Amino acid sequence: MERRIPIRRLSRDQPAERDAAGTKIWSNPPLLSSERLAEFQALHAAMVREIDPRGVIEELYVHDISWFVWEIVRLRRCRINIIKANHLGGLRHLLSDMINEPGQFAGAAEQTAEELSLKWFASKRGKEEVRRTLKAYDLDDSAIEAAAIHQCLHELEALDRLMANLEIRRDRALESIASYRLSFARKLREAGDNIINDDRPNLRRLKDSSVVTSPE
Repeated sequence: MERRIPIRRLSRDQPAERDAAGTKIWSNPPLLSSERLAEFQALHAAMVREIDPRGVIEELYVHDISWFVWEIVRLRRCRINIIKANHLGGLRHLLSDMINEPGQFAGAAEQTAEELSLKWFASKRGKEEVRRTLKAYDLDDSAIEAAAIHQCLHELEALDRLMANLEIRRDRALESIASYRLSFARKLREAGDNIINDDRPNLRRLKDSSVVTSPE
C-alpha cells in the first residue's frame, strides 16, 4: 500500500513553527560584536508575524526586509555615537574661538581650549568652568552638541545617504511581496480556468457515455 506523506500547511495558527522555520534559513547573520543574535531574531519574528510570508520566496523577501531594518537601526545608533565621539573636538574648537583675543598668540588660545575641554570630561568642577565661559557668550550645553555635529557633518551626511538607500531597498522588497502575491494569484486563476476549459469535452463525453440506449 502506498504511503501518503501529509502536506504541512503554514497558517497564522502556527506562529511558533513559522518563526522557527524562517530563522533556520538565516541562523547566523553577520552581526557586529556589540549586537545580539536574539535581538535580530526577535525583529525577524515580528516581521514574519506582520507580513505572514507564504512559501520560501516570500520568506527570503522577509529576511531581506528584516536585514534592511536592522541596518537602518544600526546606522542610527552609529549616528549618535559619531556625534558623541566629536564632543571633545567640537568643544575644543568652540572654546578656542571664544578664548582667542586680538593680538593673542593662537597657540596659547588653543592650549587653553584643550585644557578646558579635557576638564569638561574629567570632573564636575571642570564642567562648571566651561559653563561659565559659555555663559559669557549666552550659550549653554547645547552649543557643545551643535559644535560636535558641525565637526562631523560629512560623516553624518554619508550615513543619511546610506539610510535613505536602505529605506528604498526595504520599500522595494515590500512592494515585491505584494507584486509576487498578485502574480501568483493570477497564475492560479489562469491554471484553474485552463483546467475547467480543458475538462469540458471530457465532461461531455462522460455524460454521453452514461446514457443507456435501448436495443433496436
